[in-house]
Amino acid sequence: RDVRVLIRQQYARILKGSALVFSGVFHTGTVPEHGREWKAAESMGAMCDKNIAARTTHLVYVSRGEGGVTDKVVEAVHRGGVQVVSPEWVQACRSAWEKVDEELFRPRNWEAIRQEAEARAGRAAKKRKMGELTASGGH
Repeated sequence: RDVRVLIRQQYARILKGSALVFSGVFHTGTVPEHGREWKAAESMGAMCDKNIAARTTHLVYVSRGEGGVTDKVVEAVHRGGVQVVSPEWVQACRSAWEKVDEELFRPRNWEAIRQEAEARAGRAAKKRKMGELTASGGH
């Protein structure tokens, strides 16, 4: 067989089974599917989506300064089981030819971001519960 085919096949196994969503990585108004990180992830076998779904395994996130917690981060933290990583994680996987440890690639200020996301998720859940009680007449 052609070695190029074998290399492509091996490369496409790096993130096989992973489903990535991106937040804060691409500039507003750009097409995410044309982004370098999106294309790299797909070439390594990952599925990429614009929004968090049941299959999402990773949120690739860039913090945009103070108050940079996005709705996608809140949802990822609330759902649990979604690894939140910086874009450098995608590049590290690419360089290493394997999925690397996510703990090494948390976004800057991850602990503060996670806490803010948990607080926002808690407030949203409380609002939903209050809305349900109001709609049901308080019962």
